[in-house]
Amino acid sequence: MRGYMMLLLMALAMMGGCASMQERALVKDSIVVGAGFEVDYTAPMDGKVYYYDRTSHRIIITKSLKKGEGFHVVSGPNDQRLQSILGVEARKARMLLYFRPDAYATPQYNLNDAAY
Repeated sequence: MRGYMMLLLMALAMMGGCASMQERALVKDSIVVGAGFEVDYTAPMDGKVYYYDRTSHRIIITKSLKKGEGFHVVSGPNDQRLQSILGVEARKARMLLYFRPDAYATPQYNLNDAAY
């Protein structure tokens, strides 16, 4: 639990840029796999989870997972730390857990390796 709270604080410190751009990128290649203040998820393949608040449009936690690895988060509608991160009352938050398989990642091509 302490590790996730540290991740929450780090996420707050790293947030920046346009939230709508983050949201579009997140939704594009990700699948909603959980919702709410308490979420348990086991990755069916290598990928990344994003714990996201739809109300404030903020990604709260991002974590890479290997196939079979679990992700667990517990918070609550009265969590003051979550409220300070979101900038809205935590009870108004609409928490979603997205999963983006690594297989969806855009391949990186090196033109120097291309056969002509």
